[in-house]
Amino acid sequence: MGETLGGQRYWHGPSRTQWARDWVKLWTGGQGVFAMTNMESQSLAGAMLTASKQGLVDMNRVLVLRTASNPSTPPPGKTALDSVGDEGPGQLVAYESNYRVGAPVVHELLNNWDRYRVRLAEMRESVRIIEQAIDGLPEGPWVADDRKVVLPPRHELGTSMEALIHHFKLVTEGFRVPPGEVYFPVEGPRGEYAVFLVADGSSKPVRVHMRDPSFVNLQALREMCVGGYVADLIANLAMLDPILGGIDR
Repeated sequence: MGETLGGQRYWHGPSRTQWARDWVKLWTGGQGVFAMTNMESQSLAGAMLTASKQGLVDMNRVLVLRTASNPSTPPPGKTALDSVGDEGPGQLVAYESNYRVGAPVVHELLNNWDRYRVRLAEMRESVRIIEQAIDGLPEGPWVADDRKVVLPPRHELGTSMEALIHHFKLVTEGFRVPPGEVYFPVEGPRGEYAVFLVADGSSKPVRVHMRDPSFVNLQALREMCVGGYVADLIANLAMLDPILGGIDR
């Protein structure tokens, strides 16, 4: 373990490596030990930082995976020119290490990227629908004025005995509906929300069933996870985006 150091120019050899060791000791008060260069990572980070200023890259989502097969200096018996392109067995180990660590990260990003883009499009479209609905709301009262089925405004409770009675009866007893049954669906972002209700003429339903799309969608989770990684479970579940209250059956 140790420190990394980069520069504007690539180097490889004992003289520049000694320079790097001296700089690391100077900047760390003699506590740090130079281990390897980070010139490639530094150059890429600089390019991504420039892109981030244009809104093309989110630097909070940048992950650097770096491995090395030598500390920027040739092994004994080799010149810098001989070793710069052939770092021996250590180079293969470095490539393998980078692949083993980086492959699951890349797989996770690519596997869920399309679903991530679709989810963002859904969110933008939902905002447009809400804006259109708000713009299309007509002027005037938005709730019924029948005090036997709708709670009276709060400001009436202190001045109207009739309003106070209606409020008390609605809260304690509810209102009566004719006998029968009804199934009422509403299209939502996760699917069809619906209520099935059976009434016997009283103020309490005989049966109520809530159809929550989260519970229905959850059956697809197994098929989404077969053949994947355990880490995929988190992203797969997030793509279904279930409401916990709707699946707690």
